[in-house]
Amino acid sequence: MRPLDFSPEPGRPLRALFDAKVIADDLDQLEGEQSPEGGWDVDFTTYSPAAALEWRGEATVRTLKILRANRRLDR
Repeated sequence: MRPLDFSPEPGRPLRALFDAKVIADDLDQLEGEQSPEGGWDVDFTTYSPAAALEWRGEATVRTLKILRANRRLDR
């Protein structure tokens, strides 16, 4: 579990429990995990390559929502 799993959006009450640097570092790491073709892989073990591909779309959309909410797509 990562800080952004608990508090993906700024301005929420739970975000106050995390130091700003911890969130910034986690956002940097999340940005760095983008694969060359533009998506994000899942960070859990799947039972087949097809399942990993299926979940990849969800992981990419979730990551983009987090980055947009934290104003990381404007860079």
